[in-house]
Amino acid sequence: MMTRNFGFTRFWIVLSSIVGIAGMAIAGGAYFYYLGRYNNGTFPGDINVANTLLMNSYADLTSFKVVLLLVVIFSFFTTIICNIGLIRYAISSTDAELCANKWSLAVLALSIGGFFAPFALTWLPDTDVKATKNARVVIVRYLGTAWLVSALASIVAIMIFYNKATDKTWFGDSKQNFAIMMVVLAVVSVLSLIFVPGFYSNKVVANMMAETSYGKWLRLVSTVYTILVTIMLVIQIITALLKLIEAFGRIFQKGQNGLAIFANILNFTATLIGTIFMIYLITKVIKGLWRREDGYMINIPQYKASDHMQRRY
Repeated sequence: MMTRNFGFTRFWIVLSSIVGIAGMAIAGGAYFYYLGRYNNGTFPGDINVANTLLMNSYADLTSFKVVLLLVVIFSFFTTIICNIGLIRYAISSTDAELCANKWSLAVLALSIGGFFAPFALTWLPDTDVKATKNARVVIVRYLGTAWLVSALASIVAIMIFYNKATDKTWFGDSKQNFAIMMVVLAVVSVLSLIFVPGFYSNKVVANMMAETSYGKWLRLVSTVYTILVTIMLVIQIITALLKLIEAFGRIFQKGQNGLAIFANILNFTATLIGTIFMIYLITKVIKGLWRREDGYMINIPQYKASDHMQRRY
């Protein structure tokens, strides 16, 4: 059942997810468009920028340029898949399911740079009635799937470039490093294929709660993914603090006039407010994500009365 009280949260989830998908589709499309033009010798922009960022030789397969390629691919598929998951929950889930999964959905939103959706999700209430879904299942389903697809897509993209590279010359240990990178991507793919499929079962929550070897395995996998996303969130906090320090340092740069100093003070103030809010939001999500109540089930307060009535009859 959906209620109007949740309309604000659902609206922001859908809107921010659509914007995120559109933005990443444009960014990813632009990257591969310019990469193709660069390798065809028809790059339309600043060739010096292209030489710095885009690949055209085997040696680039172990440089910063391939890291940029991997970032683009992982960001693209993670954004698309996680936003699809967010939209799905916003549109089709009941209020109880949305509450039960609010922390994991907030993690999905934060992992792709979201701001409004996780903020709206943290305002959803907690209750005492047991929900039917486990929060960590959502993380493994969507982030696990995103990383699996990203790793496979990275292998495909790199091999396509490998066959079409303009310069097929290796330098130093670049060939060995390339082989190591491909092995790592293959391992990520294989592990994801082992870990993720079990979380698409309709009985996954019951299986996780069962004191069986399979249940312990599912709990272990979900904990591993939860640790990984927690590390990602902590990195976001560290990054925000570094940006704040950078903004503070700009105030004291030499050779500035009064207007520049004032502008840097305003920038620092805005960055400080944003950093404080982001740290508050992320720490709240981490705390909620690791909260354990009643085993592996989530509790939801406003449904207590209706649940009590159902059990009476």
